[in-house]
Amino acid sequence: MCNLSEGILEKGIERGLQRGLELMNTLYSRLIEDDRIEDMKRATKDTEFQRQLMKEYGIQ
Repeated sequence: MCNLSEGILEKGIERGLQRGLELMNTLYSRLIEDDRIEDMKRATKDTEFQRQLMKEYGIQ
């Protein structure tokens, strides 16, 4: 792979990771606001539950 392709790939991966972190922070903030600490704890270990919560809160 050429350097340009590698740079584009790395930039895309970095953007994806950043977006994922933003989504998770939004979810956890909303759960804290709603005093759903036990759900937040569970979401840190259960990715399917994370998806359900994100759908519930309309986080995309």
